[in-house]
Amino acid sequence: MTAERVLVVVDRDRCIGSGNCVYWAPASFELDGEGTSVPVEPPPDTLERLRVAADGCPTRAITVEVATDGTGADRAPGDGRG
Repeated sequence: MTAERVLVVVDRDRCIGSGNCVYWAPASFELDGEGTSVPVEPPPDTLERLRVAADGCPTRAITVEVATDGTGADRAPGDGRG
């Protein structure tokens, strides 16, 4: 059995603080004092919710990566790339 590790990254230079990520995956994102998204590590929401949050980001500032073997991460569908 292979363990799966999810890594969520927010490009703070691209984030405009729309809050869509907090709406779609509220346990995995919060807005800081500057109104910029900050991911919670490890992300408690499901991978599906994280992908929806990444897809719902208007500036595509969120990347979701999945590492399955401990040697690296693969970008998951809904990884925030246009």
